[in-house]
Amino acid sequence: MRFSVPAIATVIVAAISSVTAQSPCTTSFSGTPEQLQAAQQQAIADFGNLFLVQKNIQRGFDLFIPGEYINHNPYATSGRQNALNILVPALASSSLTFTNVHAFAGQGYGLLHYRMRNGGSSTAVMDKFRFVGTCIVEHWDVGQSISGRESNPIAFF
Repeated sequence: MRFSVPAIATVIVAAISSVTAQSPCTTSFSGTPEQLQAAQQQAIADFGNLFLVQKNIQRGFDLFIPGEYINHNPYATSGRQNALNILVPALASSSLTFTNVHAFAGQGYGLLHYRMRNGGSSTAVMDKFRFVGTCIVEHWDVGQSISGRESNPIAFF
């Protein structure tokens, strides 16, 4: 059996595209509760990857926060554009890194738990999101400073 180089390249590109392509969210999901939970788990994992790993905040919001966005952070007001106005420049810093990223979804909510480092400071963060369908519509967050002098050896993660 013989394969041409262009044919093999086409198959490879298609395979990579199918793995890395995220679908936009939907507020009108149709399926079983189990299917919805699985779709929300995939959505929060994809959003976390775009937001924290790739630091592509705009794409994350375009795919998973297309409309209403209620924000309970005490230092930010609600609204999709308000969040983007703060997050895009803040997360552009090369000194800001995220590790220990974990994603979970259940009962209509998604959680991202991670370590945020910026220069010499380190913080454990938990973001909680409420879904409508597979779209994120509401956000809460908490953070704890990590000093490195904690008495609990398994603190935070």
